[in-house]
Amino acid sequence: MGAGAARVSTWAVPLALVALVLVNGLLGDGDGYPEPRWVTVAVLMAASAVLVARVARPTLAALVAAWLVTGYLLLLHRDLAVQPAFEPFLVMLVAFFALGLHAPRAALPLGLAGVAVPLVVVELASLSVGRSAGETLPTLLFWGVAFVVGRLLHGLRHEASTARERAAAAEREAAAAAAAERTRIARELHDVVAHSLSVVVLHAGVERRLLDDPASSTARTLDTIERTGRSALEELRRLLGLLHESGEGGSLEPLPTLGGIEALVAPLRTAGHEVTLSVVGEPGDLVGGLALSSYRIVQEALTNVVKHAPGAPVQVRLERRADALEVAVTNGAPTRPPAAVPGAVAGAGHGLVGMRERVRLYGGRLDSGPLPDGGFRVHAVLPLAGSPTSVEPSRS
Repeated sequence: MGAGAARVSTWAVPLALVALVLVNGLLGDGDGYPEPRWVTVAVLMAASAVLVARVARPTLAALVAAWLVTGYLLLLHRDLAVQPAFEPFLVMLVAFFALGLHAPRAALPLGLAGVAVPLVVVELASLSVGRSAGETLPTLLFWGVAFVVGRLLHGLRHEASTARERAAAAEREAAAAAAAERTRIARELHDVVAHSLSVVVLHAGVERRLLDDPASSTARTLDTIERTGRSALEELRRLLGLLHESGEGGSLEPLPTLGGIEALVAPLRTAGHEVTLSVVGEPGDLVGGLALSSYRIVQEALTNVVKHAPGAPVQVRLERRADALEVAVTNGAPTRPPAAVPGAVAGAGHGLVGMRERVRLYGGRLDSGPLPDGGFRVHAVLPLAGSPTSVEPSRS
């Protein structure tokens, strides 16, 4: 229900009850409206009108309505053996439903007691003076059912609201993790690209100085390459400075390569995992961002094994094909409860989010998910001929 519809509903129900009291009390045959009739009409109109506050102040609205109806029954209607007007029953039906639907848990016991006790006492007292149980007990039953239905809807609303909040929090957390991982990737790529550009600038400068004719087209071309490369390096350094201002500082440690995979799996073996490492082709001679991203994918996958599947056997497979590098990390079911493993491999803490961002950067494909035996598999394919580009998100 939209906000506008909710406001209309808040006012419509009390106004309908007020109109019903006016019509029956002033234009009806007078049953249930003893003299002076205008006093009875005013009391029941007030009991109806106070329900406008049933959403914002459900306990207070129900209490005021209940005591006005009780006053009507005891002070105006007086003869408890005679059937009262129907409007007070409707007023309390709405009040009990609103109390169940909107009242907070802390205020519910005291509020329910203050609303129900006087009305129940009056209804039971009517039995003692000759009013039939067929008239009294259904009234109490309807009021009780209205309260229970309202409370059930309150629980469903609360669960739905909690689910929406959790989903929103998960989306914010995933977005923050993705942003942090992109920043980390950008820093690492800066180091990779800066090194490559430095080599290009260095060779262009040396070759230009060795030429006999500094005015030749080759010299001018080399001069252009050198100046463009230096400009690109300056822009990269400026970009890295911005990244450092918005996040963690860069690490002074050298960036890892696929040649370090063996050292990466060693801590898992020390921690009791049976690790099988399979390398097909020559992936170790890959350099640059693609090799770094592949290393990070293995690192994050092994971190997840330590966290979620301690003691499980692990298979790590690297295969360099003609067109792509394939990375697969598969683990079996855990053999002991999750626990911190001192010295175990540590990733960035972004798990599948980080892997997905790295694979997406190179236009690759990532598949991950549980296995029938209780294990988990991460499988990434990174095109060798691809370069960092914007692509649609890969499957996960």
